[in-house]
Amino acid sequence: MSDYVAVLGLTTEVRIEIAAVMTNIPYASAISMPGISFDTVDVTSNSSPNGFREFIAGLADGGELTFSLNWHDDETTHQELWEAQQAREVVGFQVAMPQFATNNLFDFQGFVTGLPLESPIDTQITPAVTIKITGNIEKSTE
Repeated sequence: MSDYVAVLGLTTEVRIEIAAVMTNIPYASAISMPGISFDTVDVTSNSSPNGFREFIAGLADGGELTFSLNWHDDETTHQELWEAQQAREVVGFQVAMPQFATNNLFDFQGFVTGLPLESPIDTQITPAVTIKITGNIEKSTE
């Protein structure tokens, strides 16, 4: 029996902090989790072994959270995203992955860097939302 988990239907949620409460952002889809990366610092010296450069890990970057959104102008959380972007405000976000028994919450601070609203002729408005993470990502269990 495999320990792998398939996501059948959308079980992953993106939440935004409103008045100190994490609130689900409805109509989100195609959620792409952030990837942490590190800068590298060259610490090569004349005594580096065998003529090879040496590196250490530098500062970490929390990356970006991206997701599509079926835009509803009267949805409170969608308006919160819009207002946070316009104010260039850092807000709390959470990604919940209830399909996992443990370590299924990812909490972080971020700001909205992308929320393009286009008006297509024959389909719904679906902005590709981008959240730039500032600081670390904390994992916990719901």
